[in-house]
Amino acid sequence: MIVSIIDQLTNRFSDEVKLDAILVFFILFLSSSCSALYAGYYFFVGLRMVSLAFIYLSFFAGVIFYLYYERIDILISARLYGLVTLTGFSFITTFTGGVHSPLIAFQLITPIGVTLIAKRKESFYWSGLLMLWGGILILEESTEILHFSRDLPNVSYLGISCFIGLFIYIISIIWGYEIATEKYQGQINDKNHELYHQNVEIELQNQQLDVQNNRIISSINYAKKIQDAVLHYGNKIEDSFKDAFIFYRPRDIVSGDFFCIEHEENKKIVVAADCTGHGVPGAILSLVGMNLIRSIIHEKKVLSPDQILFHLRESLYHFLNQEKSQSRDGMDISICVVDDEYVEIASAKSTVYTIQNNTILSHKGDNISIGGLGEEYVQKAYQLERIERRKIDFIYMCSDGFQDQFGGPKDMKFMKKNFRNLLLTMYTRKGEEQLSDLEQTFKNWKGAEEQTDDILVLGFAPN
Repeated sequence: MIVSIIDQLTNRFSDEVKLDAILVFFILFLSSSCSALYAGYYFFVGLRMVSLAFIYLSFFAGVIFYLYYERIDILISARLYGLVTLTGFSFITTFTGGVHSPLIAFQLITPIGVTLIAKRKESFYWSGLLMLWGGILILEESTEILHFSRDLPNVSYLGISCFIGLFIYIISIIWGYEIATEKYQGQINDKNHELYHQNVEIELQNQQLDVQNNRIISSINYAKKIQDAVLHYGNKIEDSFKDAFIFYRPRDIVSGDFFCIEHEENKKIVVAADCTGHGVPGAILSLVGMNLIRSIIHEKKVLSPDQILFHLRESLYHFLNQEKSQSRDGMDISICVVDDEYVEIASAKSTVYTIQNNTILSHKGDNISIGGLGEEYVQKAYQLERIERRKIDFIYMCSDGFQDQFGGPKDMKFMKKNFRNLLLTMYTRKGEEQLSDLEQTFKNWKGAEEQTDDILVLGFAPN
């Protein structure tokens, strides 16, 4: 029966309190059973008031165990146990000679039991109450104001029976708890052994993941070299314009943003694009976009930005087999073509900013993306905007990565308004100085936040 109850206790309580639950069970079980035996013994020797007190102790030890089994708090159990034992053994002491009682040693069960159950400062409170009770017994010895029984019971070996009972009670608790500890320590060792093997397996898996991750990172780093080589193939913006810069920062090593600076006939063609996604998928699409744009410009000799966009959308639509694959991949892109007299601008869901007469103007273009749309959009034309070159102080082309970056004191997006104001405050400076301003502003704004998207900001003075 005891083993069955212990198993039920350990099933009902968590691993952290299993041993505590077993200890409380032994204390309460032994208190109840020993009290029942003492009740019978003292009834047999004629101490019926003492026998009734032990019946009281036996009954309430069982009640406390039942309440504890039903998940009553350990601290409450300890307080109930302290109250029952202190009142019960105080009653016994009162009727067996007060301070001279041979059974007075039973009073020690209160602080011992509470200490074993609660294992905290609660035991000091009950020890204090026991000392107070001892003081009352001493006071009664000298004043007799409480009229305790002063007659010692005439029973042989009464004191030694008390000692033997206490000794067996405490040794049984220690012995039972040691058995339980050994049993469940074995279970803990088994679990630890199992956890050790699991940790070894996890460590091996982590090592494999590290190897695979290093291979992937190495591949992506190599892909970055290829993308950088394609990006910087041909003309540099610094060679094409006297005052220019490019702020280019991929989010994940390789980027879905790309730029091109092409020369054909007497025209300089500047392209800034933001492909669907970022990382490897965006980088693949960027390489496709760059190749198609260069083919349209240099092989088909299409030099008007609106027509370049038109042919690019048609070429990408067929290249990605979007009439059958239902692919929605594409890019937002802006193109500026600069010749001796004019700057021509066309864009697909991308904004170009120009500075004219100390004012920043937004050229939003058409809300028709390149790729990712149905066949009905393939034949739609893009609008062309032509501005006299001499009227423009500076041109900015960008993706939405900078203005969408989270940061600042309130962890918000940088926003278009702040981006426009930033451009307006720095356009009079040299290109390399503007680049430094952008880098520092971005760093300060981002702070400890993760970079949200790929970033591309391209600026140049057309004159």
